Amino acid sequence: MYFILKITLFFISLIFLSCSKNDSPKDNATSGEITISIDESYKPIFEQMQDMFHYNYKYAKININYLPEQEAVNLLLQDSSRLTVVNRRLSKEEEQVFVQAKIIPRYTKIATDAVGIIVNNKRTDTLFTLTQISQMIKGDLNDWKQLNAKLTSSPIVLVFDKSGSSNFRFVVDTLGIKQSEIKSKIFAAGSNAEVIEYVNKNPDAIGFVGVAWISDLDSPQTQQFHDKIRVASVAKDTNSESFTKPYQAFIALKEYPLCRDIYVISREARMGLGTGFCSFVAGDKGQRIILKAGLVPAMMPMRIVKLKETK
Repeated sequence: MYFILKITLFFISLIFLSCSKNDSPKDNATSGEITISIDESYKPIFEQMQDMFHYNYKYAKININYLPEQEAVNLLLQDSSRLTVVNRRLSKEEEQVFVQAKIIPRYTKIATDAVGIIVNNKRTDTLFTLTQISQMIKGDLNDWKQLNAKLTSSPIVLVFDKSGSSNFRFVVDTLGIKQSEIKSKIFAAGSNAEVIEYVNKNPDAIGFVGVAWISDLDSPQTQQFHDKIRVASVAKDTNSESFTKPYQAFIALKEYPLCRDIYVISREARMGLGTGFCSFVAGDKGQRIILKAGLVPAMMPMRIVKLKETK
C-alpha cells in the first residue's frame, strides 16, 4: 500500500512539473520571440529599431507585421500581436474587447509625427491650406486651374496609401469631414512608398504620406524620394501666412497643422519581450533613432533655436 502511494505521488509530481514547465513564459524583457504589428507609416523608423534591438539583445527576436492602421489594431485585439504602434488611442468599442478579456491596455507615447503632402517635381505650386485640402476631398476643388488660374486645366488626383490607413483617417478626422461628404476620387496606391512613386510618375497627383518616409535626410532611400517629389507647405486657413513644411522644428512647435502623436499600445500584463521592446523604444537609444529620423521624440528634450534675419 505504501509503495503504491509513493508511485502515485511520483506521477502526480511529474504531471505538476510538466504543467508548470508548459505554463511558464517563453519570453522575458530581453529574450524570446514575439510578433507585433505596426502602422506601415512607421516602417522606416522601426526597421532601425528592430535592427538595433536585435544587436543589443542577441537572444530576442521581434517579428513585425507592417499593416494599415486598422489591421494592425485588429491583430492586437485578436491576440495575434503582443503590441501595436499607431497614432491614436483605442476606440470605446475596441477597449471593450480588453474589458471582456480582463486586460488593461497600456499606452506609451513615443513620438510626434505628421502627415506630409507631396506633389510632382514639375509642380511649382506647393502651398495648400487646410480649407483647400478639405475642398479637394469633398470634390468641390477638383482641378489644378481652380488652385491657380495661370495653370493648365487638369484633374487633381488625391493619393493615399491604402484603405483603412492612418493617413486617410487622420486627415479626414482633422478636417472634420464626414464619410458622406467625400465625393472626390481617391486613389489607393498600396503603401507610403508607392504613393511617392505614383506622385513621381503623375504630375496631376497630390499624395499624403507619413512624414517618416521623407524626414530622415541621412537615409539614402529618403534622398532618392526627395529627388522624385516636392514636399508641400501647409497653412491652417486661407488668411494665414504661416505656411510650413513638416520639418522637425515645426512639428515640435505644433506650427505644422497636420501633427499627430504616436503610441505603443501593449496587451502584456507581465514583463515580457513586448514590454522590453517598448522600454527600448521609449528609452535613450530608441528616442535617439526617432530624433535622427526627423520626428519629435516624446521622452527626450529638444533644443529649438530661432534665428533672426540680419539686414
